[in-house]
Amino acid sequence: MSLKKLGMVLLAVFALGAITASSALAENNWEESPSAWYTGASPGTKLAEGVELGLKASAPSALLLESTIGSPAVPFKLEATGLECVGCKSKTSSARTRW
Repeated sequence: MSLKKLGMVLLAVFALGAITASSALAENNWEESPSAWYTGASPGTKLAEGVELGLKASAPSALLLESTIGSPAVPFKLEATGLECVGCKSKTSSARTRW
């Protein structure tokens, strides 16, 4: 590839990058829709903001992750049993939950 062609390609890549960057920096004009957290069976009871709930979560069976690593592929298997979340809490705040 000649130096002139290389320069043109680099200029084109730079121009496309500038266009993409200007689009990425555009003003965000979005709004959150009103939402709420509920407890109980559907339709449930709406939770007031700032309410903290205790949660109990556990896995009913073994959790299994299987994959391969590297080249050549080496099998990888990870199994976990008896997982529980003790003392977990969920707090509602402005229609967002913090775990």
